Amino acid sequence: TFLSAGIEYSAKKQEKIAEIGERISSLEIKIQRNMSKAQDKTVLVKDKKQLGGLPEDILEEAAARATEQGHKGAWAFVLHEVPYMTVVSSAESRKLRERMWRAYHARGTQGKHDNRDLIIELVTLRHRLAKMTGEISFAHDTLKDTAAGKPKNVGKFLQALKKHAKPRAQEEIKILSDYARKTDGLDDFKPWDLHYYAECLREDMIGYDDEEVRPYFEDIVTLN
Repeated sequence: TFLSAGIEYSAKKQEKIAEIGERISSLEIKIQRNMSKAQDKTVLVKDKKQLGGLPEDILEEAAARATEQGHKGAWAFVLHEVPYMTVVSSAESRKLRERMWRAYHARGTQGKHDNRDLIIELVTLRHRLAKMTGEISFAHDTLKDTAAGKPKNVGKFLQALKKHAKPRAQEEIKILSDYARKTDGLDDFKPWDLHYYAECLREDMIGYDDEEVRPYFEDIVTLN
């Protein structure tokens, strides 16, 4: 561990390595904070007609949050995982599902919480640090003491996984898009339709609804 950290390097090189390491740590913290703040942003809904299908507890939270933001009579959905998954899997309004999907997947890419330049700098510094300590790349450095060993082994694993997983995923997408076309006449199946129609199909087939059992697992979610 000491050798890989550069104990044999000159004082000047050790100082440079420490400097880069400090900047990397600073960037990692800043990126994490930006993401935390970005997911606290909200999707505001003023039309109650768009709220069909959503559970009452989520609506109460969204209404309280909107009031706090100065939008009494509206609903504000934060971009955390639970509200996001609830909206995209339960909201009957396709427009709301799309808004939530786009906002969720744009986290950390806009305004003062934009992480893109920070990530480029982080990746660049990680690569530079790896090269300074005698590695080919950051990936080689990270994997050298793991079961995978080398990046090419990870690539082989991912390609093998893709070979088996992709056809099944395509098959499932076709099942859901056919179901959406049959039930709602939907011809342009989009990513924000996936969870909603998966939930509808599951409920039709086996009578299981995530929202009916979610209250029983709230304590577990809170602890996690």
